[in-house]
Amino acid sequence: MRRVLSVLALLVALSTSAGAFDFTDIQFWVGTGSKKAGLIIDWKDGKNPASLAWGYRWDGDKKGEDMLAAIVRADPRLYVHVSSSGAYGVALFGTGYDLNDNGFATSPALTFVNGISVGTPNDNRMATDPGDHYREGWWTAGYWSYWLRSSTTSAWTYSGVGMSGRVLEDGCWDGWSWAGASQAAVAPVQPVAAVPPTLAAVPEPAGLAPLFLTVSGMGGLFLRRFRKS
Repeated sequence: MRRVLSVLALLVALSTSAGAFDFTDIQFWVGTGSKKAGLIIDWKDGKNPASLAWGYRWDGDKKGEDMLAAIVRADPRLYVHVSSSGAYGVALFGTGYDLNDNGFATSPALTFVNGISVGTPNDNRMATDPGDHYREGWWTAGYWSYWLRSSTTSAWTYSGVGMSGRVLEDGCWDGWSWAGASQAAVAPVQPVAAVPPTLAAVPEPAGLAPLFLTVSGMGGLFLRRFRKS
């Protein structure tokens, strides 16, 4: 039954990709507040849909890493492998998505807490299920390029800062797009709306850097990742 519902929801999401994609097309919103931003992840791996979108709401000042952390923790199908927080903040090494909704794992194995793994990059890592999205790289396999735009209608620009230094603005978009072995970065293509496990808003967590400290120093004892039953 769960698989049937997931497939039906995905078909509904695919229907939103016909025209220009904007905030009204987003189905999976995370956080609360008067400001909003969009996040697109484009795996460019030929698996449909290869590009997915989420929405983020907040008040006050937030960074790109805050949005990514909140969305990863809220979506039980989304996973990231990142660096610990250093002088230049947090780097994104790998990103995965349980596309067929039957569980997610990588080889070599990673341990995810709230969907987040902290460690070092491995250009040979892949998803154990060939039906899932997973891209990881840093040296020769490729890397995750980071793109920004100020509104739905503005052009994408390659980010000059990492997600730890990127200050979100109301109405903006962040895009993560896989650049392969050629290292040729291309902006994310028009996405499909990611499907939420529920329609309820999900409270936002702290940013990635504090979460990494908890994962590394305390074994994630006080963190829970909720999954659909």
